[in-house]
Amino acid sequence: MSETHTALPDHMPVVIAGAGPTGLAAANLLGLAGIPALLIERNAHLHTFPRAIAIDDDGLRICQAMGISEAISQHVQFDLNVHYLSGTHYLAKVAPTGQKSGYPFVSTFYQPAFETALLHALERFPHIMLRFEHTLTQHKHISPLRRGVMNHALPHHTRDEVGRDEGREDKGRVLLTISRSDGTSHTMTCDYLLACDGGKSFVRHANHIAFEPMNLFSLLRASFIMPLKGRMLAHERVQTAISKRAPRTGQRWLVIDSQRTEEQANEIVFFCNPTRPAVTLPAPAGLRRWEFMLMPGEDEQDMLQNTTIQRLIAQGWRWQHKPPLPTGEQITRATFYTFHTMLAKRFTALHDRVFLLGDAAHLMPPFGGQGMNSGLRDAHNLCWKLGMVLQKRLPATILHSYQQERMPHVARMQLLSTFLGSVIMPTNPLLATLRDLSFRILNLIPPTHTLLTQAGIKPDATLAHGLLLPARQRALRHFVGQLLPQPFVQTTTGQRVLLDDMLGNTFSLLRLYENPHEAFRAMTHPLWQQLAVRFLCLQPIARENVSVAADHLTCTTVFDNDAILTRFFHHRRDILLLIRPDRFIMAAFSVAETEDFVARLERSMRT
Repeated sequence: MSETHTALPDHMPVVIAGAGPTGLAAANLLGLAGIPALLIERNAHLHTFPRAIAIDDDGLRICQAMGISEAISQHVQFDLNVHYLSGTHYLAKVAPTGQKSGYPFVSTFYQPAFETALLHALERFPHIMLRFEHTLTQHKHISPLRRGVMNHALPHHTRDEVGRDEGREDKGRVLLTISRSDGTSHTMTCDYLLACDGGKSFVRHANHIAFEPMNLFSLLRASFIMPLKGRMLAHERVQTAISKRAPRTGQRWLVIDSQRTEEQANEIVFFCNPTRPAVTLPAPAGLRRWEFMLMPGEDEQDMLQNTTIQRLIAQGWRWQHKPPLPTGEQITRATFYTFHTMLAKRFTALHDRVFLLGDAAHLMPPFGGQGMNSGLRDAHNLCWKLGMVLQKRLPATILHSYQQERMPHVARMQLLSTFLGSVIMPTNPLLATLRDLSFRILNLIPPTHTLLTQAGIKPDATLAHGLLLPARQRALRHFVGQLLPQPFVQTTTGQRVLLDDMLGNTFSLLRLYENPHEAFRAMTHPLWQQLAVRFLCLQPIARENVSVAADHLTCTTVFDNDAILTRFFHHRRDILLLIRPDRFIMAAFSVAETEDFVARLERSMRT
């Protein structure tokens, strides 16, 4: 990573605007893919105070994909339970027993340390440039000369670059103006611009992309209309700039961060009290966060008084039924947050040369702990595709799938967060009473009790549209679009590792088979090499150390000693699963269908 004050380049394949968690994650993922990128941040340094605090199993799995699991582990409090408390009884105790993605359902972290770990991880990549106090002030699309663009307004170096690209098959580039803190500016081009510049995104506003509050219509639109439509036409830009409904005012909450000297419980507690909904979360190194809803008519300055804060915290401990009250609570920060639920009408602009990620594309209340996690998913979904396109392994048309895949899942997560905020945390006493009665009944019914305790209401990150190849066989269709489970497996040297550590950051082809010498013998088509596919043979139980070379292909062998993947494959030895770099199952086919599948895959790559 280059942080020196050398001149900015004239061109970069990717420019990332915003060095928050999403932008830093995108830079790391592109660095791992070998893609040069420039990361710019308008501030002089990273934020020194925590904003996000929760990270889920998917978020931790993405950290594993970035190779920073060990670096962040000391800044994460793992494996928390979630309790929903109403008065003297529990509405629900969420304590999932399984770890489908290889990590706990929910954990907490200290954001400044987390971002610092992401920043330091960029030092691995000399092809990643970072510039603080640099702000994106203008950007526009430019087409290749062969499309008749008048390029006399471009700087000389850019004219030369465009002139040399006459034969390129792309749809042009993005011309950027980047302003420095000293008042100077620099003009350059990039192939792709990633807008990770937050909820007030300059890029989103500049491209006239409306930010709308989540409701039933926007959920249906995100889940069904937009994925099928793919992307909006350019002439719709003006109408999307005007929202038919004025955005609703977000809910104001008092957020308090404190440092404690006593041992903390491993629980996130939602106080579902209609007189004052509140949440408390333990965090690493003795940190704790409290969040209290601001009620109508309350003065913000009065709420920030130390006596008021101490009274609210003491009340929270009493709600948790833990007398005598803990001592040693030291307040480190108190502020107000306004929680919104907003969704951009589209996640792309300028002929799929500009992409919105993280808060620039969506905002959600904190009740589901999905704000930052959704940004990490955005980066993981998009960056491997950019790598494949820029390395000319796949066509640029695959980038259409970013919006098709991410928008529906974001909308479902927003619906979950809204549900938790409105149903679990109502301020109307009558609604709260009806809620309590409903949960008492639900907890008496074994299936719904299991659904609640195992976090079954959280939407799975399943893809219904996008970069997928539907299975020919009906029995295999359920595999496609699923996120591959990640259990521990045993290597041929006897090590016990998480599955993703054996998959790397490229495509993988998985098969459950006893004989690794024969498992992939039919996979000789050049397409597998073009996609840099890694072949992984899953043996049901460990037998002996094996090092396999089948003709010119290398096959990695691991042992499924816990039988988790064996059950996932339904014990079938004739199934092959094509796994994308972001761990989604792109395709499922049988050995007998190999030739037909390769032909289908080739055709899909040409569209």
